[in-house]
Amino acid sequence: MQILNEIISNTLKEAIIPPRSIDIIIPVPLHEEKLKKRGFNQSLLIADSISKLTSIPISKNNLVKNKKTPPQIGLSKHQRIKNLKGSFAVTSLPEICEKSILLVDDIMTTGATLDTCASELKKVGVKEVYGLTLARTMLK
Repeated sequence: MQILNEIISNTLKEAIIPPRSIDIIIPVPLHEEKLKKRGFNQSLLIADSISKLTSIPISKNNLVKNKKTPPQIGLSKHQRIKNLKGSFAVTSLPEICEKSILLVDDIMTTGATLDTCASELKKVGVKEVYGLTLARTMLK
């Protein structure tokens, strides 16, 4: 966990988002079936580390993945967006409405997951959504 904290600390130093402009951190959620199988949400682990480093609170239940989707591996950006359509939902508004959100995920390939989550958050009145990932991959 110490190495993860160091990576996150360095990532935050390089980010163009000033931490003081973020009200709440939201990790990209996993579908409950995948979470049970895996036993942890890697995005939540990253979000926890960011929260400890910045004292920004985490919202673990305001964004949920309510639809099980096939893995994104091997899909184009268009296919990924189609695959994720309707799979995320906001469950509670008061805590996040008119707030600036830091949306956290582990890896970004095309940005489809972050875009889909951000769209759902913006639909319900979130003021700003920033995305932060620890890694970036490219489609082959």
